[in-house]
Amino acid sequence: MSKLRKVSLIMLKVFLALVLFRGVERFCHGQTEGFEMSKILPMHPPTPLTPSSALSEEERQQVQSILSQPFYFLSKGGQSFAFLSQDGKVVLKFLKKHHVRMWEFLNSFTLPSFIDSYRQKILRDTHHKSPFFLRSCEISYADFKEGTGLIYLHMEKTDYFAKKLTIVDKLGIAYPVDMDSIEFALQTKAELVQPLFKRLIEENDLPAAKECLTSLLELIVERCHKGIHDRDPNIRTNFGFIGHKAITIDIGSFSRVAPASVNVPVVLASQTEKFKKWLIRKNPELAEHLRVEVERLSIEASQTENPSASN
Repeated sequence: MSKLRKVSLIMLKVFLALVLFRGVERFCHGQTEGFEMSKILPMHPPTPLTPSSALSEEERQQVQSILSQPFYFLSKGGQSFAFLSQDGKVVLKFLKKHHVRMWEFLNSFTLPSFIDSYRQKILRDTHHKSPFFLRSCEISYADFKEGTGLIYLHMEKTDYFAKKLTIVDKLGIAYPVDMDSIEFALQTKAELVQPLFKRLIEENDLPAAKECLTSLLELIVERCHKGIHDRDPNIRTNFGFIGHKAITIDIGSFSRVAPASVNVPVVLASQTEKFKKWLIRKNPELAEHLRVEVERLSIEASQTENPSASN
């Protein structure tokens, strides 16, 4: 066998091995939806213990009670992994730390100008998945807790939880998690917008559907008056309902703005446009109710001379 043929054969084997490895990696990723414990564990040495007064005794007991049950993999988002409690009432969200690691690593050096633009592009693309996400979570908890259904936000080391939590991935593999040393959020489980309206339409419960629509619009107005900007206001995927009360499920897309700078009628019109088109196909009566309520709330907002954040 010639030397060239041997080299070609080796290169072919290497190529096939890489293809096989990539295929296996993608298969495993699909089976677990990318979840690995290494992606949620703390990156730095633990911060000093936060004062125990951060939670009242009643609140601490509530959180401890919630975390006394196992949580099962529910879904993944752009910034977090979500797990559902055994009783189906609470969603536990962990920040994807590998995005933060990438951001910190790439932000620690520069490259020659002809390739540094690529590094900067990656930084721009990943920035919202790290510091922005953490700030958004803090805004959600401090200024919009009821509007997001948040029960608890844990961002520093504590000494609250003596027992480790059990989480279970899509493959049924259980992992113990030290909840005192990891960032997480607890959020009341909500029914997504689209399934809820499909169900109410099928049940012909239009009064309940109209109540839900009004609650959804009032939630958007409340957020505007609080000076909170939502960079991903997709109604069909990022909002939900606890009963007939609307909440924002996505807690990772908020930033603060001056309340007076927010044009509520424009926000209402732009953020409901796609959802209105979906309602027109599903139930014109509900679409008309949406239109009327948007108009009513827009007029009310326009008549308010100095809308200010409420705390």
